[in-house]
Amino acid sequence: MIIRAALALLAAYLGSCATTQSVVRGMTFPSNRGASNGRDFPLSVAAILVPTLVVGYRNPLGASQCLRDILRPPTSTVCARNTPLRRLFYFGACMTHPKIPPAQGETAAYRWCMCYRDRILPLFAGGSTAAASVDCPLCPASDPAGTGGRSLSAALATTTMPASCASLDERDRALVRVALADAGEAIYRYDLSLWPADNFLDRDVECGAEQAVRNAIGLLAHDPYGRPGCPSGSCTERSRYPTLALSGGAANGAFTAGYLHQLLRLRELARRVSPHANDIDDDERFGGVTGTSVGALLAGVVDLYFSERPSNSHPQLEALRTMVRDLTELSEWNLLCFEPGDALALAGMGLGGRTISNLLRFTPLHDEIVVPFFQQWGTRVLDNDFVRIVMSVDLIQNVVLGLDERACRAITDLQVRLRCLSDGILASIVEPVMAERVSRVYSGLRGDRGEEGFWYDGGLRSGTPALRALQLTDGFSFEPSTANGRRDPIHVLAVSTNRAEGIPRVPQNVQSGLDVVFATLGSFADQTRTWELAYASQFAVLRADRIQMINERPGYTAAGLNAIWSAFLPESAPASIAADAYTFNPATMLGLFLVGEQTMLGTAEAVLAGLEWRHTLQAIRVGGASSILSQERAGVAQRYLGWSQFMAGPDRTAYDRDREHAFDACMRYCGQGRNSDPQCNFARWNQRLNAFRPPPL
Repeated sequence: MIIRAALALLAAYLGSCATTQSVVRGMTFPSNRGASNGRDFPLSVAAILVPTLVVGYRNPLGASQCLRDILRPPTSTVCARNTPLRRLFYFGACMTHPKIPPAQGETAAYRWCMCYRDRILPLFAGGSTAAASVDCPLCPASDPAGTGGRSLSAALATTTMPASCASLDERDRALVRVALADAGEAIYRYDLSLWPADNFLDRDVECGAEQAVRNAIGLLAHDPYGRPGCPSGSCTERSRYPTLALSGGAANGAFTAGYLHQLLRLRELARRVSPHANDIDDDERFGGVTGTSVGALLAGVVDLYFSERPSNSHPQLEALRTMVRDLTELSEWNLLCFEPGDALALAGMGLGGRTISNLLRFTPLHDEIVVPFFQQWGTRVLDNDFVRIVMSVDLIQNVVLGLDERACRAITDLQVRLRCLSDGILASIVEPVMAERVSRVYSGLRGDRGEEGFWYDGGLRSGTPALRALQLTDGFSFEPSTANGRRDPIHVLAVSTNRAEGIPRVPQNVQSGLDVVFATLGSFADQTRTWELAYASQFAVLRADRIQMINERPGYTAAGLNAIWSAFLPESAPASIAADAYTFNPATMLGLFLVGEQTMLGTAEAVLAGLEWRHTLQAIRVGGASSILSQERAGVAQRYLGWSQFMAGPDRTAYDRDREHAFDACMRYCGQGRNSDPQCNFARWNQRLNAFRPPPL
């Protein structure tokens, strides 16, 4: 999609009779050379600091009060010298540039323990005294308490956290302590990347960090769950559930929709027959979702699915219907409109010197689908026991930001709250040049004023936001290991619209210099969907080691190397079903949806076991050949066969011809209003394709 956008822009520029010499000269001597915008330090620091502090607490409000009293951020935007933040900064410095030489055989865990002991432990009452008795082991596995001294966790048990932390259980206390260390490393590395020659906390970074801390505390404070002491069951258990990470991919998101639809459909079918339906409601669920681009759109639907507990199936069935409709029935004219203007305006050479930055707008999607969705379901998705975060990138400040729905709960003006919800989705979807930017998002940093910028598709920086999804979990497998060995369940189910290694290219299509450039850009775009999966897996192991070091109760395990389960578009899927650019072809999308269903069903037993959805797995297996799982597999196989025959048969030619005519008749310029032409409903072909869609529950 980015490739096509770049191609359109270049074609427009070269179409103005520019020569190769003039193009290269224009790049060498740009007219705006040296122009630069000032750095927005609060926004820039918040982008890296908030995710380290806003993690999977059982008592979010209690955690917000605890962090407030430990870090003591100023109550106003006036910058003040902040000793706790500086301690965190110097913890990061200790981890990055240790002043003492490393000991022989020293491990990374040893270094972390030493730095924590010297830099962070003094934040707590009695911490300095406790630190003196800590003997960090060189090899924690064989000498967990050190040589003759106390372990870090034992020392922490003798320190006193602020009174506001008393409402936290041992799990949340461990998460707060690890979050402080992660925040320290984030602040230091950010500061070091800007001023590598300095070893002190820059004033601008410190002031930005203070506002970022307030941002994090505010998000936790506006969580609908968690109160001091958690009376009447108001604490949330969602952090012990797995989370979802959904990649971008425009119309290719139909694969993700099919995968999720089939997974949640199995859950619904299991609930209907299982004697443990209440346990499925309460325990076999997801606790949150992160999404990019079309993954952000689907994240809202998943949020709706988990918006009532115990469920009465109304929001659940509505969510399943919405997945089918939005990702298999809608065409370009249901989602997009043309930006008025001539193509040369993309290169700043339009009639009368007019300049435009995009070919299209997602106005129909925003006004007719996203806004009505939140008008109907906004209160429900904000108040449920489920967290949704969507990713967006600001091209002005060059930051990737997770837009947490809890920021919208803090907004009292209902119209601004609606913009917070709907524009957040749009800001994660729109791609540069192809679609119009979003000029304001709401992250909670500046309240209902929001954050201005050039906000675009989060896939530019975070194609599959698995790391943020992992941070929403508590990091524990918070039960003793089973008799069969250590439990290592799935903590993040990541679904990518890509093949794991991309689609091999035809050599004849990579001949010219432009072909090579666009193939290279395509490789970069594909990589954004995979690198974070690998990084998140390693981060899970690192976090597990750190939680183990400070956990107050031995014998409990933390998430490990198998914490991330990745589902990719399988290599066996026909290459013809890949949806290029902003092409929303219902027949192609339906094929992707079917492949998503097949992929889920093919690995259903392994996935459900990894998610620890035991009752769901048991219910769909009962009956052998006549079991729910067998019937679902047979039904999807039959529908896929019918779809394949349609795509290879004579109806396909008529379908393509009618779709092309409908595109010409129904795609409008923005501002022209909706086309009432009956062919825009595409009813004849949608009815024909209904035979290949999943039967309603």
